[in-house]
Amino acid sequence: MPIMKSLIELEANSAARIKSIEGGRGIRQRLFALGFHIGDRISIQGRGAFRGPLLVSNLTTGTCLAVGRGIAQRIQVEAEDDP
Repeated sequence: MPIMKSLIELEANSAARIKSIEGGRGIRQRLFALGFHIGDRISIQGRGAFRGPLLVSNLTTGTCLAVGRGIAQRIQVEAEDDP
């Protein structure tokens, strides 16, 4: 059974599905407007130096977004076995 973890804990270049977004309505609406939805497949493409933002690719919609670590901690994902 896959394990839930925050986006910040996901290894680089491994695929995962967004399971939930913790936080207020504003965070959920902002991510939705940027093309990130619950159930989408995502992957971390890179990490900023000195605890900078994460570059997250949405494999479902084809969009890419830099996400700050505070927001990344609120996005719960479930890692997939095969990307």
